[in-house]
Amino acid sequence: MRMFLYLLLPLLMTGCLKTNEPKASPEPAPTLNLADWQFLAKINAIYASDSELVPKEAYVFPALRLGANGQPIDALAHRMDADGALRWFSPAPRAGEIQVVIEQKLSTKGFKIISFQSLMNSQKEHSVLVFNPYFIDARWSDGDTLKAIPEGWSTFTRLTASTYPMDLNPAEKRDIIQQELVSLYREKSNSQDVIKRSLTYLIDHIGQTREWTEPVSLLK
Repeated sequence: MRMFLYLLLPLLMTGCLKTNEPKASPEPAPTLNLADWQFLAKINAIYASDSELVPKEAYVFPALRLGANGQPIDALAHRMDADGALRWFSPAPRAGEIQVVIEQKLSTKGFKIISFQSLMNSQKEHSVLVFNPYFIDARWSDGDTLKAIPEGWSTFTRLTASTYPMDLNPAEKRDIIQQELVSLYREKSNSQDVIKRSLTYLIDHIGQTREWTEPVSLLK
């Protein structure tokens, strides 16, 4: 059986502007004006508007971590359960929790969550939307010299979704969704909550193609 994980676009990393001119009185770094239960989200969403009707059955892979170069640093493993069905697992921290949170959110949007075995047994091409979640865990951000980005903890999340032919040939997949979100927040202890909330927030915006920035509540 061939595993068909894929990665659409590399993570875009933004460097800080530098200057060799000394400053007589450097300005203090801006503070992140957010409540402890909020984060600032910068989102890039792409939706294939020319695709056919998006299927309402969905399979979600466990989450994988990305390195700074945008490549996965985890590898999925599989095993057969007591019923003889194949299941995938990720070594990423709380990958199973993230998978469940995404499944629950998709269910509220009208998607029917199926097992990987059901995906393999599908008798109709491109009838299941296959989701792949990725994330980069908490990293400290010093902001930038233009004060456009304040200091704080940051994470990166990516959610992609495609459909496949019956033989699951990745060369014939149809890419439907690609969403990326860079989040900035105050407390490192909120990292996992921010990651899960970021991914569910992206699901709320399936169908959009645009970029925007806004504060997002962790309490929803």
